[in-house]
Amino acid sequence: MRKRTVLTAFLATSLLAVPVAAHALTPQDRLNSDYLDDALTELHDTGLDAVIAEVRLGDEIWAEALGSRDIHGLTDAEPTDRFRIASLTKSMVATIIMQLEAEGKLDLDDPVQNHLPDLLPYEDDITVRQLLQHTGGLGDYGAKIYSGLFETGDPQSLRDNMWTRYSPEQHVSLIAGDPLLFEPGDAWAYSNTGYSVLGLLIEHIEGEALEDVFDQRIFEPLGLEDSYLAKQNHFFIRGTSLDAKIIFNSEDDPYVDTTGLSFSQLWAAGGAVSNPGDVNAFYAALSDGTLVTEEQFAEMLDTVATSPERPEYEYGLGLSTVALSCPSLPDGVVYGHSGGGLGHVSYSLHSLDGEKQVTVAWNTDDGMAPLDGLEEAIYEMFIVSLCHEDVNNLDVEAMAAELAAEQPLLNQVHDHR
Repeated sequence: MRKRTVLTAFLATSLLAVPVAAHALTPQDRLNSDYLDDALTELHDTGLDAVIAEVRLGDEIWAEALGSRDIHGLTDAEPTDRFRIASLTKSMVATIIMQLEAEGKLDLDDPVQNHLPDLLPYEDDITVRQLLQHTGGLGDYGAKIYSGLFETGDPQSLRDNMWTRYSPEQHVSLIAGDPLLFEPGDAWAYSNTGYSVLGLLIEHIEGEALEDVFDQRIFEPLGLEDSYLAKQNHFFIRGTSLDAKIIFNSEDDPYVDTTGLSFSQLWAAGGAVSNPGDVNAFYAALSDGTLVTEEQFAEMLDTVATSPERPEYEYGLGLSTVALSCPSLPDGVVYGHSGGGLGHVSYSLHSLDGEKQVTVAWNTDDGMAPLDGLEEAIYEMFIVSLCHEDVNNLDVEAMAAELAAEQPLLNQVHDHR
Protein backbone atom coordinates (compact mmCIF):
# COMPACT_ATOMS: atom_id res chain seq x y z
CA MET A 1 0.00 0.00 0.00
CA ARG A 2 2.86 2.35 -0.45
CA LYS A 3 2.95 5.52 -2.41
CA ARG A 4 6.27 6.50 -3.96
CA THR A 5 6.84 9.91 -5.50
CA VAL A 6 6.92 9.51 -9.28
CA LEU A 7 8.61 11.95 -11.66
CA THR A 8 8.43 14.79 -9.14
CA ALA A 9 11.62 16.37 -10.40
CA PHE A 10 9.88 17.21 -13.66
CA LEU A 11 8.26 20.14 -11.88
CA ALA A 12 11.37 22.24 -12.27
CA THR A 13 13.07 20.45 -15.16
CA SER A 14 12.52 20.99 -18.86
CA LEU A 15 13.24 18.36 -21.49
CA LEU A 16 16.70 18.22 -22.98
CA ALA A 17 16.72 18.85 -26.72
CA VAL A 18 19.38 16.30 -27.61
CA PRO A 19 18.71 14.30 -30.80
CA VAL A 20 18.56 10.52 -30.65
CA ALA A 21 19.38 8.76 -33.88
CA ALA A 22 17.98 5.28 -33.31
CA HIS A 23 14.35 4.16 -33.52
CA ALA A 24 13.06 7.29 -35.27
CA LEU A 25 9.31 7.76 -35.14
CA THR A 26 7.30 8.33 -38.30
CA PRO A 27 3.88 9.94 -38.74
CA GLN A 28 2.46 6.54 -39.63
CA ASP A 29 3.85 4.87 -36.49
CA ARG A 30 3.39 7.09 -33.45
CA LEU A 31 3.96 4.29 -30.96
CA ASN A 32 7.51 3.00 -31.44
CA SER A 33 7.92 -0.38 -29.79
CA ASP A 34 11.73 -0.26 -29.97
CA TYR A 35 11.92 2.64 -27.52
CA LEU A 36 9.48 0.97 -25.16
CA ASP A 37 11.17 -2.44 -25.42
CA ASP A 38 14.51 -0.84 -24.55
CA ALA A 39 13.07 1.02 -21.56
CA LEU A 40 11.36 -2.09 -20.20
CA THR A 41 14.57 -4.09 -20.62
CA GLU A 42 16.51 -1.46 -18.67
CA LEU A 43 13.94 -1.69 -15.89
CA HIS A 44 13.96 -5.49 -15.76
CA ASP A 45 17.74 -5.70 -15.84
CA THR A 46 18.05 -3.81 -12.55
CA GLY A 47 17.24 -7.10 -10.82
CA LEU A 48 13.48 -7.51 -11.01
CA ASP A 49 12.06 -11.03 -11.32
CA ALA A 50 9.34 -9.85 -13.69
CA VAL A 51 8.06 -6.55 -15.03
CA ILE A 52 4.87 -6.07 -17.05
CA ALA A 53 3.58 -2.94 -18.74
CA GLU A 54 1.02 -1.47 -21.09
CA VAL A 55 1.36 1.89 -22.85
CA ARG A 56 -1.45 3.57 -24.79
CA LEU A 57 -1.18 6.43 -27.25
CA GLY A 58 -4.68 7.11 -28.47
CA ASP A 59 -5.91 3.89 -30.08
CA GLU A 60 -2.42 2.37 -30.28
CA ILE A 61 -1.42 -0.10 -27.57
CA TRP A 62 1.95 -1.59 -26.67
CA ALA A 63 2.07 -4.33 -24.03
CA GLU A 64 5.04 -6.42 -22.97
CA ALA A 65 6.43 -8.56 -20.16
CA LEU A 66 9.93 -9.65 -19.20
CA GLY A 67 11.11 -12.18 -16.67
CA SER A 68 9.39 -14.89 -14.67
CA ARG A 69 5.98 -14.57 -13.05
CA ASP A 70 7.01 -17.04 -10.33
CA ILE A 71 9.87 -16.34 -7.95
CA HIS A 72 11.59 -19.62 -8.89
CA GLY A 73 12.07 -18.62 -12.54
CA LEU A 74 9.96 -21.39 -14.04
CA THR A 75 7.25 -19.55 -16.02
CA ASP A 76 7.48 -16.50 -18.26
CA ALA A 77 5.40 -13.50 -17.27
CA GLU A 78 2.73 -12.13 -19.61
CA PRO A 79 1.51 -8.51 -19.87
CA THR A 80 -1.99 -9.69 -18.94
CA ASP A 81 -0.87 -11.20 -15.63
CA ARG A 82 -2.75 -10.03 -12.57
CA PHE A 83 -1.13 -8.40 -9.55
CA ARG A 84 -2.10 -6.63 -6.33
CA ILE A 85 -2.54 -3.05 -7.48
CA ALA A 86 -2.23 -1.86 -3.87
CA SER A 87 -2.83 1.89 -3.49
CA LEU A 88 -4.16 2.27 -7.03
CA THR A 89 -7.27 0.91 -5.28
CA LYS A 90 -7.62 4.33 -3.64
CA SER A 91 -8.48 5.90 -7.00
CA MET A 92 -11.34 3.42 -7.31
CA VAL A 93 -12.63 4.09 -3.81
CA ALA A 94 -12.54 7.82 -4.54
CA THR A 95 -14.46 7.24 -7.78
CA ILE A 96 -17.25 5.41 -5.94
CA ILE A 97 -17.43 8.17 -3.33
CA MET A 98 -17.82 10.74 -6.13
CA GLN A 99 -20.63 8.67 -7.65
CA LEU A 100 -22.41 8.52 -4.30
CA GLU A 101 -22.07 12.27 -4.00
CA ALA A 102 -23.61 12.75 -7.46
CA GLU A 103 -26.54 10.57 -6.37
CA GLY A 104 -27.11 12.71 -3.28
CA LYS A 105 -26.19 9.92 -0.86
CA LEU A 106 -23.42 11.90 0.82
CA ASP A 107 -21.59 15.21 0.69
CA LEU A 108 -17.81 15.39 0.54
CA ASP A 109 -17.84 17.85 3.41
CA ASP A 110 -19.99 15.63 5.64
CA PRO A 111 -18.23 14.66 8.87
CA VAL A 112 -17.78 10.92 8.52
CA GLN A 113 -19.01 10.63 12.10
CA ASN A 114 -22.47 11.64 10.86
CA HIS A 115 -22.64 8.37 8.92
CA LEU A 116 -20.54 6.14 11.20
CA PRO A 117 -21.00 7.66 14.67
CA ASP A 118 -19.35 4.90 16.70
CA LEU A 119 -16.28 4.20 14.56
CA LEU A 120 -13.71 6.93 15.26
CA PRO A 121 -12.72 7.73 18.87
CA TYR A 122 -12.03 11.42 18.23
CA GLU A 123 -14.01 14.53 19.12
CA ASP A 124 -12.83 16.44 16.05
CA ASP A 125 -15.01 16.15 12.97
CA ILE A 126 -13.21 14.49 10.05
CA THR A 127 -14.84 14.96 6.66
CA VAL A 128 -15.14 12.57 3.76
CA ARG A 129 -13.03 14.95 1.66
CA GLN A 130 -10.27 14.97 4.28
CA LEU A 131 -10.13 11.18 4.33
CA LEU A 132 -9.92 11.09 0.53
CA GLN A 133 -7.11 13.65 0.55
CA HIS A 134 -5.17 12.34 3.59
CA THR A 135 -5.73 15.54 5.55
CA GLY A 136 -7.86 14.00 8.31
CA GLY A 137 -4.99 13.42 10.74
CA LEU A 138 -5.51 9.66 11.14
CA GLY A 139 -2.49 7.47 11.78
CA ASP A 140 -1.65 4.49 9.58
CA TYR A 141 -2.52 0.95 10.63
CA GLY A 142 0.12 -0.61 8.38
CA ALA A 143 2.87 0.82 10.54
CA LYS A 144 1.29 -0.96 13.51
CA ILE A 145 0.98 -4.36 11.83
CA TYR A 146 4.56 -4.28 10.55
CA SER A 147 6.32 -2.10 13.10
CA GLY A 148 9.32 -4.42 13.21
CA LEU A 149 9.64 -4.43 9.44
CA PHE A 150 9.48 -0.66 9.00
CA GLU A 151 11.46 0.28 12.11
CA THR A 152 14.30 -2.25 11.96
CA GLY A 153 13.94 -4.03 8.62
CA ASP A 154 13.32 -7.35 10.38
CA PRO A 155 12.01 -9.93 7.86
CA GLN A 156 10.64 -12.09 10.67
CA SER A 157 8.06 -9.40 11.43
CA LEU A 158 6.75 -9.90 7.91
CA ARG A 159 6.66 -13.69 8.21
CA ASP A 160 4.89 -13.51 11.56
CA ASN A 161 2.11 -11.20 10.38
CA MET A 162 1.49 -11.68 6.66
CA TRP A 163 -1.12 -14.40 7.17
CA THR A 164 -2.97 -12.60 9.97
CA ARG A 165 -6.50 -11.43 9.18
CA TYR A 166 -7.61 -7.96 10.22
CA SER A 167 -11.12 -6.60 9.83
CA PRO A 168 -11.59 -2.99 8.68
CA GLU A 169 -12.77 -2.16 12.19
CA GLN A 170 -9.49 -3.57 13.49
CA HIS A 171 -7.61 -1.29 11.10
CA VAL A 172 -9.21 1.60 12.97
CA SER A 173 -8.70 0.07 16.42
CA LEU A 174 -4.97 -0.30 15.77
CA ILE A 175 -4.59 3.48 15.68
CA ALA A 176 -7.45 4.36 18.03
CA GLY A 177 -5.19 4.64 21.07
CA ASP A 178 -3.12 7.34 19.41
CA PRO A 179 -4.09 11.02 19.18
CA LEU A 180 -4.73 12.56 15.78
CA LEU A 181 -1.51 13.51 14.02
CA PHE A 182 -2.86 17.06 13.58
CA GLU A 183 -6.11 18.99 13.57
CA PRO A 184 -8.18 17.75 10.61
CA GLY A 185 -7.48 19.88 7.56
CA ASP A 186 -4.32 21.49 8.97
CA ALA A 187 -1.71 19.22 7.36
CA TRP A 188 -1.20 16.12 5.23
CA ALA A 189 -0.23 12.57 6.21
CA TYR A 190 -0.82 9.48 4.09
CA SER A 191 -3.29 7.21 5.87
CA ASN A 192 -4.42 3.79 4.74
CA THR A 193 -6.69 3.84 7.78
CA GLY A 194 -8.65 6.69 6.25
CA TYR A 195 -9.45 4.56 3.22
CA SER A 196 -10.58 1.68 5.42
CA VAL A 197 -13.03 4.15 6.97
CA LEU A 198 -14.16 5.16 3.47
CA GLY A 199 -14.71 1.50 2.60
CA LEU A 200 -16.90 1.08 5.66
CA LEU A 201 -18.77 4.25 4.70
CA ILE A 202 -19.50 2.88 1.22
CA GLU A 203 -20.76 -0.40 2.68
CA HIS A 204 -22.94 1.50 5.16
CA ILE A 205 -24.54 3.64 2.45
CA GLU A 206 -24.95 0.90 -0.15
CA GLY A 207 -25.86 -1.94 2.21
CA GLU A 208 -23.58 -4.31 0.29
CA ALA A 209 -20.09 -5.77 0.59
CA LEU A 210 -17.42 -3.48 -0.81
CA GLU A 211 -16.26 -6.05 -3.35
CA ASP A 212 -19.79 -6.18 -4.79
CA VAL A 213 -19.94 -2.39 -5.03
CA PHE A 214 -16.64 -2.41 -6.95
CA ASP A 215 -18.10 -4.95 -9.37
CA GLN A 216 -21.36 -3.07 -9.89
CA ARG A 217 -19.95 0.43 -10.21
CA ILE A 218 -16.58 -0.06 -11.90
CA PHE A 219 -15.53 -3.48 -13.13
CA GLU A 220 -18.73 -4.78 -14.73
CA PRO A 221 -19.76 -1.51 -16.48
CA LEU A 222 -16.25 -1.20 -17.96
CA GLY A 223 -15.94 -4.89 -18.84
CA LEU A 224 -12.80 -5.31 -16.73
CA GLU A 225 -12.82 -9.09 -16.50
CA ASP A 226 -9.37 -9.37 -14.92
CA SER A 227 -10.14 -7.00 -12.05
CA TYR A 228 -11.79 -7.51 -8.67
CA LEU A 229 -11.58 -6.40 -5.06
CA ALA A 230 -10.41 -9.42 -3.10
CA LYS A 231 -12.54 -10.71 -0.26
CA GLN A 232 -11.10 -10.29 3.21
CA ASN A 233 -10.73 -14.05 3.75
CA HIS A 234 -8.62 -14.52 0.61
CA PHE A 235 -4.85 -14.81 0.44
CA PHE A 236 -3.94 -15.62 -3.17
CA ILE A 237 -4.85 -13.93 -6.45
CA ARG A 238 -7.34 -15.73 -8.68
CA GLY A 239 -6.15 -16.73 -12.14
CA THR A 240 -2.77 -16.19 -13.78
CA SER A 241 -0.78 -13.74 -11.69
CA LEU A 242 2.64 -12.58 -10.60
CA ASP A 243 4.18 -14.03 -7.48
CA ALA A 244 5.47 -11.45 -5.00
CA LYS A 245 8.48 -11.06 -2.76
CA ILE A 246 10.35 -8.50 -0.68
CA ILE A 247 14.14 -8.62 -0.88
CA PHE A 248 16.53 -7.95 2.01
CA ASN A 249 20.24 -7.17 2.34
CA SER A 250 21.07 -10.54 3.84
CA GLU A 251 22.84 -13.52 2.31
CA ASP A 252 21.21 -15.79 4.90
CA ASP A 253 17.71 -14.33 4.47
CA PRO A 254 17.60 -12.68 1.03
CA TYR A 255 13.82 -12.48 0.53
CA VAL A 256 10.36 -13.24 1.89
CA ASP A 257 7.74 -14.74 -0.42
CA THR A 258 4.62 -12.58 0.07
CA THR A 259 2.51 -14.15 -2.68
CA GLY A 260 -0.07 -15.27 -0.11
CA LEU A 261 -0.38 -12.07 1.90
CA SER A 262 -3.76 -11.72 3.61
CA PHE A 263 -5.95 -9.43 1.53
CA SER A 264 -7.70 -8.37 4.74
CA GLN A 265 -4.65 -6.22 5.48
CA LEU A 266 -5.19 -4.24 2.27
CA TRP A 267 -8.96 -4.02 1.62
CA ALA A 268 -10.16 -0.53 0.64
CA ALA A 269 -6.66 0.90 0.97
CA GLY A 270 -5.09 -1.52 -1.50
CA GLY A 271 -6.89 -4.84 -1.95
CA ALA A 272 -7.86 -4.67 -5.62
CA VAL A 273 -6.40 -7.04 -8.21
CA SER A 274 -5.98 -6.12 -11.86
CA ASN A 275 -3.55 -6.07 -14.79
CA PRO A 276 -2.00 -3.18 -16.75
CA GLY A 277 -4.65 -3.16 -19.48
CA ASP A 278 -7.57 -3.05 -17.07
CA VAL A 279 -5.87 -0.36 -14.99
CA ASN A 280 -5.38 1.83 -18.06
CA ALA A 281 -9.01 1.27 -19.05
CA PHE A 282 -10.17 2.36 -15.60
CA TYR A 283 -8.21 5.62 -15.63
CA ALA A 284 -9.34 6.34 -19.21
CA ALA A 285 -12.96 5.95 -18.10
CA LEU A 286 -12.28 8.24 -15.17
CA SER A 287 -11.08 11.09 -17.39
CA ASP A 288 -13.54 10.71 -20.30
CA GLY A 289 -16.75 11.15 -18.30
CA THR A 290 -17.77 7.50 -18.13
CA LEU A 291 -17.35 7.11 -14.36
CA VAL A 292 -17.63 10.68 -13.07
CA THR A 293 -18.60 14.02 -14.57
CA GLU A 294 -16.06 16.45 -15.97
CA GLU A 295 -16.63 18.71 -12.97
CA GLN A 296 -16.11 15.85 -10.53
CA PHE A 297 -12.91 14.77 -12.27
CA ALA A 298 -11.61 18.33 -11.94
CA GLU A 299 -12.50 18.25 -8.24
CA MET A 300 -10.57 15.01 -7.81
CA LEU A 301 -7.56 16.80 -9.31
CA ASP A 302 -7.86 19.79 -6.96
CA THR A 303 -4.68 19.04 -5.03
CA VAL A 304 -2.93 20.08 -1.84
CA ALA A 305 0.78 20.09 -1.09
CA THR A 306 1.91 17.09 0.90
CA SER A 307 4.74 18.69 2.88
CA PRO A 308 7.08 21.71 2.85
CA GLU A 309 9.96 19.32 2.17
CA ARG A 310 8.21 17.96 -0.95
CA PRO A 311 6.43 20.95 -2.52
CA GLU A 312 6.55 19.33 -5.94
CA TYR A 313 4.29 16.43 -4.90
CA GLU A 314 0.56 17.14 -4.60
CA TYR A 315 -2.45 14.96 -3.82
CA GLY A 316 -6.11 15.30 -4.74
CA LEU A 317 -9.04 12.98 -4.04
CA GLY A 318 -7.60 9.51 -4.54
CA LEU A 319 -5.30 10.86 -7.25
CA SER A 320 -1.86 12.42 -7.35
CA THR A 321 -0.70 14.89 -9.97
CA VAL A 322 2.83 15.33 -11.28
CA ALA A 323 4.09 18.18 -13.41
CA LEU A 324 5.63 16.91 -16.64
CA SER A 325 6.54 19.33 -19.40
CA CYS A 326 7.11 18.21 -22.96
CA PRO A 327 5.65 19.40 -26.29
CA SER A 328 3.27 16.46 -26.61
CA LEU A 329 1.79 17.10 -23.14
CA PRO A 330 0.14 20.51 -23.54
CA ASP A 331 -1.36 20.44 -20.03
CA GLY A 332 2.09 20.09 -18.47
CA VAL A 333 0.80 17.60 -15.91
CA VAL A 334 -0.03 13.91 -15.60
CA TYR A 335 -2.15 12.18 -12.99
CA GLY A 336 -2.58 8.74 -11.48
CA HIS A 337 -1.30 6.80 -8.49
CA SER A 338 1.38 4.38 -7.39
CA GLY A 339 1.20 1.38 -5.13
CA GLY A 340 3.24 -1.14 -3.23
CA GLY A 341 1.44 -4.20 -1.90
CA LEU A 342 4.27 -5.74 0.12
CA GLY A 343 5.79 -7.52 -2.86
CA HIS A 344 4.05 -6.00 -5.86
CA VAL A 345 5.00 -2.50 -7.02
CA SER A 346 3.00 -0.54 -9.59
CA TYR A 347 2.78 2.87 -11.20
CA SER A 348 0.01 4.25 -13.37
CA LEU A 349 0.24 7.72 -14.96
CA HIS A 350 -1.97 9.39 -17.57
CA SER A 351 -2.40 12.60 -19.51
CA LEU A 352 -5.46 14.61 -18.51
CA ASP A 353 -7.13 13.97 -21.86
CA GLY A 354 -6.58 10.21 -21.57
CA GLU A 355 -4.55 10.16 -24.80
CA LYS A 356 -1.31 8.95 -23.18
CA GLN A 357 -1.26 6.21 -20.56
CA VAL A 358 1.27 3.93 -18.93
CA THR A 359 0.88 1.28 -16.26
CA VAL A 360 3.86 -0.78 -15.15
CA ALA A 361 4.18 -3.36 -12.38
CA TRP A 362 6.76 -5.75 -11.02
CA ASN A 363 7.03 -8.43 -8.38
CA THR A 364 10.31 -7.67 -6.60
CA ASP A 365 9.81 -5.16 -3.77
CA ASP A 366 13.21 -3.55 -3.15
CA GLY A 367 12.16 -1.27 -0.31
CA MET A 368 14.47 -3.03 2.16
CA ALA A 369 17.33 -3.51 -0.30
CA PRO A 370 17.35 -0.84 -3.05
CA LEU A 371 18.41 -2.08 -6.47
CA ASP A 372 21.15 -0.17 -8.28
CA GLY A 373 19.86 1.82 -11.22
CA LEU A 374 16.18 1.20 -10.54
CA GLU A 375 15.26 4.84 -10.03
CA GLU A 376 16.89 5.88 -13.31
CA ALA A 377 15.15 3.02 -15.11
CA ILE A 378 11.77 4.04 -13.69
CA TYR A 379 12.30 7.57 -14.96
CA GLU A 380 13.32 6.28 -18.40
CA MET A 381 10.17 4.17 -18.66
CA PHE A 382 7.90 7.09 -17.88
CA ILE A 383 9.75 9.60 -20.06
CA VAL A 384 9.58 7.26 -23.05
CA SER A 385 5.92 6.43 -22.41
CA LEU A 386 4.43 9.84 -21.64
CA CYS A 387 6.63 12.01 -23.86
CA HIS A 388 6.72 9.34 -26.54
CA GLU A 389 6.28 11.62 -29.55
CA ASP A 390 9.17 13.81 -28.39
CA VAL A 391 11.70 11.04 -27.79
CA ASN A 392 13.54 11.68 -31.07
CA ASN A 393 14.67 14.99 -29.59
CA LEU A 394 15.61 13.76 -26.13
CA ASP A 395 18.65 12.21 -24.51
CA VAL A 396 16.47 10.00 -22.34
CA GLU A 397 19.31 8.33 -20.45
CA ALA A 398 20.96 11.61 -19.46
CA MET A 399 17.62 13.14 -18.57
CA ALA A 400 16.64 10.19 -16.35
CA ALA A 401 20.01 10.29 -14.58
CA GLU A 402 19.61 14.00 -13.88
CA LEU A 403 16.13 13.52 -12.49
CA ALA A 404 17.17 10.57 -10.33
CA ALA A 405 20.03 12.62 -8.87
CA GLU A 406 17.76 15.57 -8.10
CA GLN A 407 14.89 13.53 -6.67
CA PRO A 408 15.88 9.96 -5.75
CA LEU A 409 12.88 7.67 -5.58
CA LEU A 410 14.36 4.87 -3.52
CA ASN A 411 14.94 7.11 -0.50
CA GLN A 412 11.19 7.64 -0.34
CA VAL A 413 10.05 4.07 -0.79
CA HIS A 414 8.77 3.67 2.77
CA ASP A 415 7.18 7.08 3.19
CA HIS A 416 3.73 5.60 2.66
CA ARG A 417 2.35 2.09 2.46
